[in-house]
Amino acid sequence: SEKKSKVAVLNYSDQWVKQLAVPKSLKSFCFDKVENSEINYKITGRSFGQTSFRLKIYDREVHFELPMPGEHNVQNMFSAILVLVGFGIEPEKLRTAVSTFSGVPGRLQKVPSQSARAVFVDYA
Repeated sequence: SEKKSKVAVLNYSDQWVKQLAVPKSLKSFCFDKVENSEINYKITGRSFGQTSFRLKIYDREVHFELPMPGEHNVQNMFSAILVLVGFGIEPEKLRTAVSTFSGVPGRLQKVPSQSARAVFVDYA
């Protein structure tokens, strides 16, 4: 029978995550915003509709353009990327998918407005 891969992605910026006991059977990625961490991210640009970030996994760096605002969205996307890397997908191959990801309707979604102000819908 085929053995299924198991991957854990842990955000060490969260104080509670550090208290988790991760089984040794899991391939785990622990990331942090701290630049000297082996796995980290850095936001390199921001606007209302886009966040640019650099992902570092050990000695590799890959730049991404996420068409969504906010560091929380970067953390979520970074986690998703790490899961896929854990299953053997090269992060460079994910650039197009990340750059075209539109998110979930109603979650910090920019909507057209006749006003000069930005209008967002967020059903959080």
